Amino acid sequence: MRRTNNYWLCYSLSFSFFLLLIIVVNQFNSNTYLLTTTANRKNIQIIIRVEDGAETYTKEILIVDELNDSTAIEGKPIQNKLSTMQNNTQMTEVIEKILEDARTNIKNELSNYNFSYSGANLLEDLVMESGGQPQRTLIISSWRSGSTFFGDLIDSIPSSYYHYEPLLMFGIKQIRTPAEAGEALKIVKNMFKCNFDGLEEYFEFESKDLDLFSHSTRLWDYCKYDNKNDLCFDAEFTSRLCKLFPFQSMKLVRLRLRLVEEIIKDKDLNVKVILLTRDPRGLMQSRRQRHFCELSSDCWEPSLVCADMISDYVAAKSILQKYPDRLLVIRFEELVLQQNTTLERILNFLDIDARKAFNDFLQTHTNVEVAGVHSTFKVSRNIPFKWKHTLDFTYISELQMACKEAMHLWGYKMAYNQTHMTSEDFNPVDDYKIS
Repeated sequence: MRRTNNYWLCYSLSFSFFLLLIIVVNQFNSNTYLLTTTANRKNIQIIIRVEDGAETYTKEILIVDELNDSTAIEGKPIQNKLSTMQNNTQMTEVIEKILEDARTNIKNELSNYNFSYSGANLLEDLVMESGGQPQRTLIISSWRSGSTFFGDLIDSIPSSYYHYEPLLMFGIKQIRTPAEAGEALKIVKNMFKCNFDGLEEYFEFESKDLDLFSHSTRLWDYCKYDNKNDLCFDAEFTSRLCKLFPFQSMKLVRLRLRLVEEIIKDKDLNVKVILLTRDPRGLMQSRRQRHFCELSSDCWEPSLVCADMISDYVAAKSILQKYPDRLLVIRFEELVLQQNTTLERILNFLDIDARKAFNDFLQTHTNVEVAGVHSTFKVSRNIPFKWKHTLDFTYISELQMACKEAMHLWGYKMAYNQTHMTSEDFNPVDDYKIS
C-alpha cells in the first residue's frame, strides 16, 4: 500500500511538471512568434549580433529592460543603448584627439614667443587648463565702424581664441542701460571664463550662419573636423578648447562703453578694453549699403547714432581717469591711415609680442579686395573717405547737424558744401583730446 502511494505521488509530480513544461513552451513559442514577425526580424538580428559580441552586457540590459521596459522584447532598448554607448565612445576619442592636437599646435606656434611681454614665464602661466590666466581683450564698437577688420587683426595674435559677436542674438539694437545689460554682461563674463553652459540660445543662433561663426577661427579650425560641425555648438567641447588658449579676444557692437566698467572692475578677468569709433559720415555711408540696418532706428537714425558716440566719449574719459591702463581709444581713420603709429599704440597697450602677426595681417588684408559683406580683405586706404564721393551733400548737411557735438568731441571737421566736401584738400580728420 505504501509503495502504491509512492508511485501515485511520483506520477502526480511528473504530470504536474509535464503540464508546467507545456505552459512554458507555449509561452516561449508565443514570444518567438512575436519576434519573428516581419516587423521584428531586424531586431532579432540585432539581438543575436549583440549577444555574440557582448554577451554579459546584453544579458544585463535584458534583465533591466524586461523589468522596466515593455519594449525590451523587441530589442530596441539594446540597440539604442549600445549605439549611444558606441557613439559616445567614438566622439570622446575624437574630442580628445582634437584637444591634444590643439595643445601641440599652440606650443609649436608659440615656441619662439617672448612671454616676458605678457608678464609671464611660461605658456602654462597664461593657460586656464593649467591653472593660469589668459590675456583678454574686449573690443567695443558699433556697426560698420571697421570692427570686423579690427577684430580679425587682434585675432591674428598667435594662439588667440576669438569670441566673435556673442550678442548677435540680441538683434539690431543698442544696449544702453544697466537694466538691459544684465544678461549681456553675464554672457560676456562667462565666455571670457570659457564657461559656455546655459548658452543654448547663443549656439542655436550661431548655427544658422556658419559664415559668421567661422570668424572664430581657432574654434572653427578644430570643430570643422566634425562633418556636421556639431562640436562647434557643444558647450563642453567649446569650454575645454577655449581653456587651452593663452590669449582671448571679443568684439561687441551692441553694448555701449559705460556699461563695460563692470567688466573692467572684475580683477579675475583682468580685461583690457579697446574702443573703436569712426566718423559718423563714413559710418552711415557704409550702413546705407546694408539692408539689416533699415530694421532698427538704433542703426539708421543719426541722432541716436551720434548720441551713442557722445556717450562713449564721456564714458571713455571717465574710465581713463579711473583705469588709465585698461582702456585704449582708436579712431578707424587712424588705424587705416596711420598704421605704424597705431600698431605701436596697440602693441604697447596689450603687452603682446605680435608685431610680425599684425604686419602679416595688414599686408594680406589691405592690398587686395575680396567681395563679401563680412570680408575684411579690402583696399583699406580707400575706405575712410569713401563717403566724400558717394553721398549727396544734402544728406551730409542733415547728418552733420544731428552729429555736430559728437563730431566736435571726436575731432571730425565739417564739410561746408559739395565742392568743399569732394575736394582732395579737405581732410575731415582733426586732432582731439579725451584725457
